[in-house]
Amino acid sequence: MVVEPKPKRVSISDPGPVFLRVGVVLPEDQKDLLFLEPKFSGSYFVHLRNKAPVKLRSKFIKASVVEDKVELYFKEDNLTVKNNVIKLYPKGVRQLSPQTGWLLKNIKIGRGFHWEQLVDLIYPYSLEIKAVSGALQVVNIVPFEEYLSCVVSSEMGELAPEEFIKAQVIAARSWCRIFLRDKHPGQDFDLCNDDDCQRYQGTTFLNERFLNSALKVTGKYLADKDGFLLPTYYSKVCGGYTELPIYNFGFTVEGLSSIKDALDNNKKAPVPSDTSYYQTEVNYCFYCSPAV
Repeated sequence: MVVEPKPKRVSISDPGPVFLRVGVVLPEDQKDLLFLEPKFSGSYFVHLRNKAPVKLRSKFIKASVVEDKVELYFKEDNLTVKNNVIKLYPKGVRQLSPQTGWLLKNIKIGRGFHWEQLVDLIYPYSLEIKAVSGALQVVNIVPFEEYLSCVVSSEMGELAPEEFIKAQVIAARSWCRIFLRDKHPGQDFDLCNDDDCQRYQGTTFLNERFLNSALKVTGKYLADKDGFLLPTYYSKVCGGYTELPIYNFGFTVEGLSSIKDALDNNKKAPVPSDTSYYQTEVNYCFYCSPAV
């Protein structure tokens, strides 16, 4: 049974993380074979612990578990390497770009939910691959602010309004600071890529709107009057009435109460008796996360 951690008291003045370690393939996925492909121009480096990095260009990469170690095969370079931990990272300085990074094929999302499935996703910057209890573990090492841009493009549709995107970025930033390293205690990553943390599907669904909107609220948080960050829980749907934390998590959270999702303090506007009514259809799907 997974127990929801209580939110930490984090001051807005405390320095936040520069980089995050996000688990994108977890040991619990029981995956001992993984195919990867670089989705960027130029070469990249493979780095084995206590050895010098090697520059490669292979487009076909196979990762597997062999004798409790991780083994990578690079087809075009005709190279096989095996070690306890192997890192992959592009050559040179890279900026976050849509659909750019490392394509990981058939990785699990929606763990434990009814939408659990295997999908292909693209993760930016560097990867750390190791074997844990006979299964692969892949950690994506990504700058904190770039992680948030990828979270909002994974949590909502590409046509979401700009103000909605900005609000989601602020909520995701505050949530991450409070629950960093608490959701997966004892693991060597800060957060995972799935819904029990925040949905993080890399640059797969990223576009310029998400990047530009996130940039406008860089470094902004939700905090209380004493300067402590608020645990900004959020969900896809509240059913018109948000739930009290005590019923969801078994504990109270200061500053969070149950409210109706209605305008004007729940007041009803008077409706004249001669009002005409028309039926219309509105598509709210642009608020939803991308279809995968």
